[in-house]
Amino acid sequence: MTTSAFALAADIDSRLNEMRNIVSRAEKAFDVDEELYDILCRAGSILLVSALEGFIKDLNVALQTDLNLNIENFSAMPKKMQREFANKMAYYDNVPDAERHRRSSQILKFFEINSVNIDMNAFPYKENLNKNPSSNFIDSSFAKYGIQSALHCLAGSRFEVVFDNDTATDVVLRREIRRMRATLFHFPYRALPEKFELVDWAPDRGRVIPNSLWHTYLENISGRRHTIVHADTQANPTSWQILKDDTNKMEVMFNALLLAVASLLGRDL
Repeated sequence: MTTSAFALAADIDSRLNEMRNIVSRAEKAFDVDEELYDILCRAGSILLVSALEGFIKDLNVALQTDLNLNIENFSAMPKKMQREFANKMAYYDNVPDAERHRRSSQILKFFEINSVNIDMNAFPYKENLNKNPSSNFIDSSFAKYGIQSALHCLAGSRFEVVFDNDTATDVVLRREIRRMRATLFHFPYRALPEKFELVDWAPDRGRVIPNSLWHTYLENISGRRHTIVHADTQANPTSWQILKDDTNKMEVMFNALLLAVASLLGRDL
């Protein structure tokens, strides 16, 4: 049986069809209908960020489905996930850190002796407070799997060639991505090829996670959406060419996050 992650990967191409349709219509309207052109560009700026938020939610559902179907008890979970799961069980509003850590350690010791079935959906995480999707939004979405900064894990990887804006390298990258989807076919997920080496980011306490090209890209598209949604500007803040490039980057980002998170998770399974 194939995994939910593999099914999600196969669906990525179609997820941005609506966005590409808007870009295509904006390109046609550029020289003939300025008002329609501006409307389409503003709509596309909002839809692009919305697509990211929807994908992050669906990626979490896919991973949780695969984990719940294939890992029967707590002791079989990766150690980082055990810790995150115990921390969630030990957490309540205003609990001091020292007390939370003490309770978490007690929970871990209990489950070392008493094996139980797990349900990743049992404890809801506050992942989306209806704010503009940001790097923190993405990182917090995958913290439950023991991955501290999913976005930074992509820093310096081969996925970043998409920022070269070179058609030839984009074609090669997309061909490689399609081949790598085979790593998701069965559970546990397989590691990615060495040239797509990922940074398993584990920041020290108080250390700030450095920015990457992915952070800058996310800040740009989120900032553009923010100015439109909150009526900071009535003007068109972008162009059909920029939206086209940003849509291509978003497609790679979808694939990169899915493949990277699954690969890092698979290392400990």
